[in-house]
Amino acid sequence: MTRQPERLRDVVVESVNARDPELVEELDVTSTGALKDALQNLQERWPRLMMTRGDLDGTPVGVVWMPDRNEAYQPVAHVVPRSDDTATPLALVDGIDERLTVEEPAGRLVAEWESADAVDRAGGRWV
Repeated sequence: MTRQPERLRDVVVESVNARDPELVEELDVTSTGALKDALQNLQERWPRLMMTRGDLDGTPVGVVWMPDRNEAYQPVAHVVPRSDDTATPLALVDGIDERLTVEEPAGRLVAEWESADAVDRAGGRWV
């Protein structure tokens, strides 16, 4: 089981942005299937989400970004990946805590997911 929270967070972020839940299989966690399901549920809840790395009081988190009414991406929530044997491999926390340190999304990532065409090309779901 992975004991590196940063690595777990980074693979979750990469998996979400690539729309490829299979990426989590490279992790040494006991609940890979549950983690893939949790990521798919997150994608179904927010089909246009993108994710960046963040930190909350020393805990590595993934920051969920969604387009606002003007189609500009804003942080709306964060997830805490868990590598233990809990039934919930991702803890989702709606809203942005003021203590959260947020990595801004890369311009290329924003450009890719700001257009509806990009979401359509991905089928609005995992590929």
